[in-house]
Amino acid sequence: MNNKDFHQKVSEILAKVIDLPYEEGLRKIDQFCAEDALLKKEVVSLYDEMQEEDSKEVAPSIHKVKDKTKLVGRKDSVFRSKVVSNWTKILFGNKRNRLVLVLLFLCILLGAGFISGMYIRNNILDSEREVKKALLATTTEIFERWIINEKNKIQAIALNEELINYAIAIDSLENLDETYELLRSSQVAREATKWFQKEGKRTKYGLISMLSNASPKILLGNSLVDSTGITAQLNEDLGEIIYKDYLKAKNGEIVFIPPVNNYDLVNNFVNVYGENVHREAWVNFLCPIFNKNEQVIAILVGSYQAKYSFSNIFRLSKHGATSETYAFNDVGKMLSSSRFTKELRQTYLLKHDTLAETIYNIELRDPGFDVMDGSIPETKSVEQPYTRIVDLALNKLATGDTTYSGDLMTPYRDYRGIEVIGASVWLPEYNFGVITEEDYTEALASLVYFKYTFASFFIVILVLSFLLFNSNVRIARIGKKVEDFSILGQYKLREKIGEGGFGQVYKAEHTFLKNPVAIKILKSNFVNTDMLDRFEKEVKITSSLSHPNTIKVYDYGITETKDFYYVMEYLNGVSLDKIVNSKNDISVARGVYILYHICLSLKEAHEKGLVHRDIKPMNVMLCNQGGAVDVVKLLDFGLVKEVDATISQQTQINRIGGTPMFMAPERLRDPFNADQRVDIYSIGALGMYLFSGQYLLELVSQKMLSGEETLHGEFRNQLIERKDVPADLRDFLAECIRFDPQKRPAHIDQLIDFFEIKHKEFPWDRHDALKWWKEYDAYS
Repeated sequence: MNNKDFHQKVSEILAKVIDLPYEEGLRKIDQFCAEDALLKKEVVSLYDEMQEEDSKEVAPSIHKVKDKTKLVGRKDSVFRSKVVSNWTKILFGNKRNRLVLVLLFLCILLGAGFISGMYIRNNILDSEREVKKALLATTTEIFERWIINEKNKIQAIALNEELINYAIAIDSLENLDETYELLRSSQVAREATKWFQKEGKRTKYGLISMLSNASPKILLGNSLVDSTGITAQLNEDLGEIIYKDYLKAKNGEIVFIPPVNNYDLVNNFVNVYGENVHREAWVNFLCPIFNKNEQVIAILVGSYQAKYSFSNIFRLSKHGATSETYAFNDVGKMLSSSRFTKELRQTYLLKHDTLAETIYNIELRDPGFDVMDGSIPETKSVEQPYTRIVDLALNKLATGDTTYSGDLMTPYRDYRGIEVIGASVWLPEYNFGVITEEDYTEALASLVYFKYTFASFFIVILVLSFLLFNSNVRIARIGKKVEDFSILGQYKLREKIGEGGFGQVYKAEHTFLKNPVAIKILKSNFVNTDMLDRFEKEVKITSSLSHPNTIKVYDYGITETKDFYYVMEYLNGVSLDKIVNSKNDISVARGVYILYHICLSLKEAHEKGLVHRDIKPMNVMLCNQGGAVDVVKLLDFGLVKEVDATISQQTQINRIGGTPMFMAPERLRDPFNADQRVDIYSIGALGMYLFSGQYLLELVSQKMLSGEETLHGEFRNQLIERKDVPADLRDFLAECIRFDPQKRPAHIDQLIDFFEIKHKEFPWDRHDALKWWKEYDAYS
């Protein structure tokens, strides 16, 4: 028998006896080995070493083999087996140890259940937060579209020629007689009133009326017609509530007014309507009526009852059994109908009035307990605090916090006294906010199912634990040390701060110096492609540039996983596109300052025979460095080309790189064009973007849609419509974006000279920069 067969036979016999009691195992070994003494000695020797009893207990007739040819690997296996056996004996050797271990295991299981429950709860609340934010965003979008449609609707009515003629005649009568008696007795007033009644039915307005151009007084309308056939509210003053909006309409704006209580709106409401009439809230649209000379001669008002069209917008967000979305004003009153209006009418909140509406009648205050069962709090409504979500929104409003949105995922009591979670957003343009809420119990209903499931699981585990431990199951605990994956060379990654199509950017710090840096890592799927060549080239080119307005590169390398990376200075700032997109116009002084410093950075590159080819707002940052604010930094030299690059070098990259919105036309025809004037074109396009807030392509498209056909003459001068931008600056930027490169400025020095002169004319100093950063700095 050869060695291989011999060891295989030994292994087969050991596998059959390893789990048997010791004495029975020896008998089986005798039986299996028969008369083969050598085989029996080898099996018994190994069997003794794998048992927990001392070798002295082995039968005297059996002797261990002293052969030293056993494999080292097998000895290691036996040693590990003995270690496990010793630990098993300590842990499961007596009942007390087993009981302690069971209790410890169950405590750990309970802890894991509690942590899992908290994790699930937090995930549910996070999900609810996102749902509610999405609901608010959707509701706001629907509301905005409704506003646009309604403004278009009332504007179309205001342009009606018949209405304009009535307005002219009525305006003349009003000027002749300030007592309005002449107007009341006129035939034109009766005809206009009939027109308003007809138009009100056609347009579905609850009220449609005309206000005087002199003051917010109702001249004529479609409601409460008296015996003469004229509106009963003639000469009724609407007072201060709509005065600011009335002035906006007089200035030519179409104005939306959120729900207004008619009791507050009409000064003598009781005299006109009677004391027993229910108060109603109306939403109003004000639109100026112009004569042929484009002068405002009257104000058209279209009104809806807030409980219908306005409230219907917020009913669309209703889901489940308890969620609701409603509007509120800056004094904490509800401005739309509640989904619980019917139930609220049975409570003190609506004074047990079966016809009352929630609009302006519900104050969003915390009663302290659930009042839906008919209970009445001892404190008066004015003494009760606002609900937490309303208080949060009004505090933001009072402190000038322009985030205008917030959420509360910890339960709080709503105006019914029921625990809810919710989110809010304030709409400053319309001076009201929107809240969406859901009962806390409904929001966390899935957590109840988890608790029942976990309880059942725990009982099963409890039973199995005792069965397994009492059967002396061997448990091995192995710890594994996980190496910190965030170490990259001498730098430790802290957080991801950006990602592009080809690489990811992380904020990091030097292991010893602790100074912050930014690290750009090429995505793994681009390794061994031409992108790796681009990254290496970007490092070498950028590191060769030393101008203060050019980002600095410190180091580069390849990770153990073959990922290419390079280390550059960390910029505490904001990219130019984010500033423009924040809808804050960039002043002429600041725009010239930015363009001037970009040109200074480019000058060094051009003098070294390099062209950037990817100048765009995303590659320009305004930074706060060591107290110096508005430090301009030009980034991303990955598309840099040498002016004298050979054809073979150019053909290594077979695609167009860059951003079409800022790319010179000749680069679209010739992707490898390395003429310095492609950068000059990009500077011009960037300047257009800074002073218009739109991409050059969008500006051209808008002008083309308006009937223009070329980029010549006045067309180019109209691309920037801001009045504060001087004509010579507009003309110079227009020259930079000429399609023919020969007609553009030929050298970057021409741009520097021009912007230097404009910078002196429109200075932007550190005081201007500090003022801006204090107000808008996202890092402060």
